[in-house]
Amino acid sequence: MPLGRPGDALVVRPLLQERGAREVRVRPLTTEALRFVLANMRAADRGEIGMLRHASGAEALQAELEVVLQPPLGAGWSFHLDDGTPVAIGGGYEKHPGVAFIFLVATDDLPKLRVPIAKWARRVIPFAFKKMPIHRFETTSFAGRRDAHRWLRFLGAEREAVLSRYGRNGEDFYVYRWLRELQN
Repeated sequence: MPLGRPGDALVVRPLLQERGAREVRVRPLTTEALRFVLANMRAADRGEIGMLRHASGAEALQAELEVVLQPPLGAGWSFHLDDGTPVAIGGGYEKHPGVAFIFLVATDDLPKLRVPIAKWARRVIPFAFKKMPIHRFETTSFAGRRDAHRWLRFLGAEREAVLSRYGRNGEDFYVYRWLRELQN
């Protein structure tokens, strides 16, 4: 369920100007932004996603996301620099009644928008719990991605479980989750 109409852009103004933070423009996900971010995603994201897929490559992931992010079961957003360049895509889809899987994939420009994207996400997750029939959001993260684990904890997620030997070659993953009753 997008928070805006197609073409709308939400603007989040950064609070940390002294650290070089910028505005982030949040838009409903388009095929063009999806294609751009997947073609230019960070090596760590590409590696982690590859651990969980039969097919590799941006085209296979794009086809999958285009299916699951369709309303009413899914929604996606793209995060852009003020010049319009997509930096990240994120979204979620309902896995089964009451439970949604959420994700973020980014380019190497993510550090430019890390703070405003995080602030946007910290507002959207509680809002989504109020507006959607979801009692749990979850995501998985490769056990070796300590940077991602810090990000997820900052967003309010709690590490819930270890998925032993979950990846293609036996890599361990963690499950992080947000629960409706734990939101402010």
